[in-house]
Amino acid sequence: MKQCKKCLKLLPLKNFYNKLNKNGKSYKRGKCKNCYSNSRKGRIKPYAEEDYFKKIKYLYNLSQKEYLLLFNKQKGKCAICLSKTKIRLCVDHDHITGEVRGLLCNKCNKMLGLSHDNPKIIKRMLKYLK
Repeated sequence: MKQCKKCLKLLPLKNFYNKLNKNGKSYKRGKCKNCYSNSRKGRIKPYAEEDYFKKIKYLYNLSQKEYLLLFNKQKGKCAICLSKTKIRLCVDHDHITGEVRGLLCNKCNKMLGLSHDNPKIIKRMLKYLK
């Protein structure tokens, strides 16, 4: 039995989530599952349209109109794999010049990022796959 720090109810241990400390040892959270879940609600919210376009304007100096022109030019598809996605396409840019190159799906954007946009690494990946 353990007392929840939030609702102060004495509950069985199964009503508390496990957590790992810095040494990798498992322990029970201070809040019961119900209180923990309620405290997390509303913390993570998806970008509203206008917030997203403010973000890309700030980060890439790309207006909503320019984004939508690029999106339509690519026919709503990723510039690399040509797939359509249900979520927004990521703005791909050159990390040295800051120039926007195109819009990518999340997977292709991550792949480029993990390769540090290095053509040599990408060529080695191609060679490895063959």
